[in-house]
Amino acid sequence: MKRLMAGGLMLAALLPAAQGQWEKREDASAPVAMVTLSDASRWQAGLAYAHVSRTVEMDVRESRLQGDVADVFLGFSVAPWLQLYGQTGVSRARVDDLLNPRPGAGAGGLLGAKWNLWQFHGDHPEKSWRFTIPLDAQIAHRTTDDKGAGEIRWTEILVMLPLDYHLTFAHNSRNFYMSEFHSLRLYAGPAFSDIDGTWEAGDTRRDFEESESLGAVAGAELWLLENVSFGARADWFDSTTLHVTAPYRF
Repeated sequence: MKRLMAGGLMLAALLPAAQGQWEKREDASAPVAMVTLSDASRWQAGLAYAHVSRTVEMDVRESRLQGDVADVFLGFSVAPWLQLYGQTGVSRARVDDLLNPRPGAGAGGLLGAKWNLWQFHGDHPEKSWRFTIPLDAQIAHRTTDDKGAGEIRWTEILVMLPLDYHLTFAHNSRNFYMSEFHSLRLYAGPAFSDIDGTWEAGDTRRDFEESESLGAVAGAELWLLENVSFGARADWFDSTTLHVTAPYRF
């Protein structure tokens, strides 16, 4: 009996070590990639749409740049406070009196970065709300071809510095009665926009730029789940550009 008990104790002592060695072993038959993604939660992907409406100056007179942009986007969080993102897609735009009311489609995209500079939240372990000041900067380039009647190319640098309020509805001891959605984000603040554009038709070329570079942005983002949301944003300069997004966080 004593021998059986001693053997059992030795077996129990050896099992964890053997199990640890077994878990560390890798499948030699599995393929290996040059780049391995082990933490997908840093990535975001989705769709974005914008209705562009900006007053521009061309030949010492004001005109209006109007159009629509549809993109797919991809974002990656380098750090919890820094996200890099890019968009690419199709665009269709016109400058009043220069292109037909229904211009052809072009292409374009943008690159951007978002830094969370400052944040304040309650000292409760389950943080149901927080204020953040992010710096969001992006550069976009778009084109539109009107099938021989002319071509528009423009580049925009946009910098936003809003105050961001994030409220979590998920169940916890402070807001247990709210569970229909995961969270809500509201934001508003100043913005700077610089547009450098060109209209060309044959040998004719005319440049245009923004009429007003200082403005404001405001928007909201509703997270239906922890990784699915819908957002809307308005950019106010001399006129209003509207954005709609549908991101998915892995």
